[in-house]
Amino acid sequence: MPTKDEQIQAALDSVLASAPKVPKVIETRFRLGIDDAGDDAIFVLVVLDEQTKDTEWTTANFQPIMDQIHEAIRAAGLTDWPYFRFARPSELNRVAG
Repeated sequence: MPTKDEQIQAALDSVLASAPKVPKVIETRFRLGIDDAGDDAIFVLVVLDEQTKDTEWTTANFQPIMDQIHEAIRAAGLTDWPYFRFARPSELNRVAG
C-alpha cells in the first residue's frame, strides 16, 4: 500500500500531466502539516513557468488547477484539506519558509 506522501505525489503528478496550458505548471511540491483549525492539511506549492505573464496571474486561471488537485487528492481517498501557493521559480526563495 502506498504511503500518504506517495498518494499525494501521484495525485499531483496526475494533475501536472493534464494541467491547463495557461498558466503553464512546471512543478508541484507539497508538505504535510496542520492548519489553523488543527486539522490535517496539505500545503501545495504550484510552480509556474518563469514566463507566466502578470495578466495570466488570475483566480480564473488558478481555480481549475486547484480544483483538479483537490479532486485528485479526494480520489486518492485522502481527507486532508489542500492549501495552495503559486510562484514562479525566481520567487521560490521569497515563498519558502
